[in-house]
Amino acid sequence: MNVLKKYASAALAAVLFTCLLTGCGKEKEKDTTVVQEAAESFLEAVKTGDENGIKEHATSEVANGYFVTLFNAKALEEQFTSNLDKASIRDDTQAKMDEFYNLYTSMMEEYTITDVAYNEDGTATAHATMKTSFPIDVITSDDAKLSLNVATSKYNEENMDEIVKMRKDDGEDVAFVKISNDLIIVAMDVYEDIIASSSPMTYALELTMTEKKEEDQKEGTWLVSEIKDYDINAAGAAASASSDASKSSGSTTDIPTTSVSFEKLEDLESGSGASN
Repeated sequence: MNVLKKYASAALAAVLFTCLLTGCGKEKEKDTTVVQEAAESFLEAVKTGDENGIKEHATSEVANGYFVTLFNAKALEEQFTSNLDKASIRDDTQAKMDEFYNLYTSMMEEYTITDVAYNEDGTATAHATMKTSFPIDVITSDDAKLSLNVATSKYNEENMDEIVKMRKDDGEDVAFVKISNDLIIVAMDVYEDIIASSSPMTYALELTMTEKKEEDQKEGTWLVSEIKDYDINAAGAAASASSDASKSSGSTTDIPTTSVSFEKLEDLESGSGASN
């Protein structure tokens, strides 16, 4: 009997030790697989330009916000051609835009979800790294704005006489269309040159995930509700996560297009140029 008690005590001790190691008696950590899959599905949709996939895996704010717009050729085209109707876009202008969009929409080369964790407020956070063939802010940078201003000024100087004559002979509408198309091509050339001289970049992404579910559901659908991106420095560590060092998904892309003031073409005659 003493022998049986001895073995029973040993078995009980082994069970207790195992519980200590595995967390027996404690609530198991929630499985993060479903959140990770939702984050991966979102990034894959952005990478491939799948608009339906983006809407399925993100809130409307994120789907229409800064980060997604960077990879969206349609959104870029709407901004570049906002001053023109479709019929006014020349074939050479459209071809140039398509060439540029092919570069831009293939910008994201790869991504990896590095970790996922639940937060006390019921949301979750997914961290990821993303490699792009050139910096994601390449056309919104100060250098791009400066280069575009220089190129626009050069265009004005070289074409002023022709545009002034066109305005007098054919009217402002015709001059408007010519300047619009010409300056879109100028902008595309500027951006393509900047991209060609740029190096691949790696970014650290922080995706806030929010669960959307109906009242009668135990589990819902996880959506990306906010994105912050940070440059990864040469040492391989993420830059400071301060508001100044990151971009949030809430803002829209501010593309520095030509911003030509077509309403005041008389400025060309006075030599002040066509751009604001």
